[in-house]
Amino acid sequence: MSAPNISEWLDWYGRMLVPHLLIAGLFLLNLVLLPIPVGGPDRPYFLLMAVFYWAVYRPTLISPAYVFLLGLLMDFLCGMPTGLNAFILVATQWIIRDQRRAFFGQPFITLWTGFAFVCLGASLAKWILFGFINARAWPPVEPVLATAILSIVIFPLIAILLFLTHRILPRRASSAETGTI
Repeated sequence: MSAPNISEWLDWYGRMLVPHLLIAGLFLLNLVLLPIPVGGPDRPYFLLMAVFYWAVYRPTLISPAYVFLLGLLMDFLCGMPTGLNAFILVATQWIIRDQRRAFFGQPFITLWTGFAFVCLGASLAKWILFGFINARAWPPVEPVLATAILSIVIFPLIAILLFLTHRILPRRASSAETGTI
């Protein structure tokens, strides 16, 4: 096997950069309050969508440490208890990585239904944990459920972006990925 030339390395790294840029964009969208006509401003779980998708189709693309750091950063920037989003995102990633074979070869509706269950479960877990952490002011559940439903409705649009990004990723492991020269 011959050593990759510089153009192969640049191509590989360039293709691998695209999903990370998309994750960064979704992370930033997660920080912005979107004006929703019904129910006021809200923050759909864009980062959860990316974590779910990549845990199913490319489980080694984003590491649990990277997901944890994104969750911590989101906690700090959104004023949430430290580690809450980090825990929810990493737990989601681990659970979906373990169950990912159930989604292979299935129609999109199966993936969407899986995301719906994950999103509702993550939302309720986040609400429960937040309530225990901040026991003096238990938050109402309705906004949490509204955000989860909004996220479920938006998921197909984000899944298209993730799917298109997935298509440009290298199909085989290169020497850059395996660490060989």
